[in-house]
Amino acid sequence: QDIRNWREEYALSDFHRTHQFAASFNYDLPVGRGKAFFGSAGGLTQALVGGWQMNGIVTYITGRPFTPQFSAPDVTQQRPDLVGDPYEDIPAGFLFNPYAFAVPVAADGDLYGDAGRNILTGPRYTRTDLSLFKNFRFNEKMRLQLRWEVFNVLNQANYKLPTFLLPDVLGPLEGPGGLRQTTNVGRPTELATPMREMQLAVKFLF
Repeated sequence: QDIRNWREEYALSDFHRTHQFAASFNYDLPVGRGKAFFGSAGGLTQALVGGWQMNGIVTYITGRPFTPQFSAPDVTQQRPDLVGDPYEDIPAGFLFNPYAFAVPVAADGDLYGDAGRNILTGPRYTRTDLSLFKNFRFNEKMRLQLRWEVFNVLNQANYKLPTFLLPDVLGPLEGPGGLRQTTNVGRPTELATPMREMQLAVKFLF
């Protein structure tokens, strides 16, 4: 925010991820001709119980860092002052405490906030996709595949970064009934990926 003070820009990169894990598998179920179960199946029995395949992809990624900002009178966004711990006293449904920040107050003519760059971390991403295939083999070159695919099978909510553009003034800490009254700053409101989805497909391989 201040080209004369690059030391204050030293922080995690925008694309930093502390942990990132992905695994995939393909498993031919041991059922049908030549397998552990129904190994001697033939004809209709083989058509029903043989040729089943299960597949999956498991993904886990920790959140990426982001910078709290407030609306400035110029074309850029500036950082606020840090007046508390953003990860203490977090209101329900929020990812950080917006009351840990304040609009900078001029001190010796300096209007730059002292909150560091990328000091907050966004929501993590977790997703499991599973599929079940049924293969019908006609000969060595031709195969028909029925596919049932379930994306985000555990129906996990993966959110985009929460609102981090601070207003000039936040609402009161305490509202009716002792509930905190805030803006959407700090609250994740938009999904990064859809909830559970399923699709059926037919694939002909030749």
